[in-house]
Amino acid sequence: MWQCRENCSKGKDLFIVNYDWRLPPGPDDESIDGQIDGITAASIGDQSYLYAVDYLGDFLKQATERWKLDHPGQPPLDAVDVITHSTGGLVASTYVQNAANGGEYASGKNLPKLRNLIMIGVPNQGASKPWGPLHDNWVVDPAF
Repeated sequence: MWQCRENCSKGKDLFIVNYDWRLPPGPDDESIDGQIDGITAASIGDQSYLYAVDYLGDFLKQATERWKLDHPGQPPLDAVDVITHSTGGLVASTYVQNAANGGEYASGKNLPKLRNLIMIGVPNQGASKPWGPLHDNWVVDPAF
């Protein structure tokens, strides 16, 4: 269970992002330039949910709006820290690698950038578990 160090509360300064794991993290733009095209800050906050990153964008938008309510007269929320596990890390990476990261989702309103991204058990190089059965090696897990 996640615990905040001091006075944090869910929905105020702690947001747990759930997403539809059946969706791809983001669009496949078929290029290897390190940037993912086809996503903007406005598109990931429009509640269309075509990609898993749309859910992250929605929660970042909520965090931005909550910050504005709780800190009137202060500069807008410009950065957040994100802790991910498993494919959630791929979703966060998708956000970092496109124009939505810090981009404008409405007139004068920007999504925050990711300041720190902590990844735990993220399959950045793919999942190795299917390798054995694909090569007729059933030693790893007989439950396949």
